[in-house]
Amino acid sequence: DRNIRLLKEKEIPLSVKTTISDYKDVKSIYEFIKSTWNPSSLFISECVGDSNTIDNVDGLDMYYRSWKEILDLELRDFQKTGLWSLERFSILLCRILSLNKEKEFCDAGNGTYCIFLDGSIYPCYRAIEFPELKIDMENMESRQFVFKKLREKKNKSECCNCDIRKICGGCCLINAYKFGNRTSLSYELDCQLQRIYGELTILLLSRIKDFSLDGIRKILKLSLIRNA
Repeated sequence: DRNIRLLKEKEIPLSVKTTISDYKDVKSIYEFIKSTWNPSSLFISECVGDSNTIDNVDGLDMYYRSWKEILDLELRDFQKTGLWSLERFSILLCRILSLNKEKEFCDAGNGTYCIFLDGSIYPCYRAIEFPELKIDMENMESRQFVFKKLREKKNKSECCNCDIRKICGGCCLINAYKFGNRTSLSYELDCQLQRIYGELTILLLSRIKDFSLDGIRKILKLSLIRNA
């Protein structure tokens, strides 16, 4: 807390990323982070895979309602302060408006790598479960070969015909590889969550369409998004 207070005192932007293990907690976690630190950027993700945050349809419905309430709170706060923190929805709005249509949430193996204590390098920390995804630094020409092929396969899968592909950041490739269909690299829970965020983004767009241009730019965080 002391270091965070120092950052705030120096007016240095604070970004918070967190993963929730229980979908019922998402709203309370949002409120805690906002009231305690009030970061300029906040990104909340859910556990998907071995420890699923959500495991049934009722859970998905409740998760949607929780996020809808969070958006209401964020919009209310934005109208008072002019500050928007929900980074995920800034990215999704830009995607739906074609301002950064190529951006994915995960850049594993595409600019970001994970180096382990033994010196081995993988696209991300979860990829260590699969030795075939280890990056061969001695052969630079093939160092991204396997993971790159996975990404290309996913881009050619049924994702191509999905009606929210433009909004979706592509989901987690490791989740798709581990839990999904190895042929199409599709993982249903990830897809359902992306649909929730897609519907909420469209709802948010309808809520801000009459905002001033300056207000919309702040929500889109255009100054923070590369290649906007």
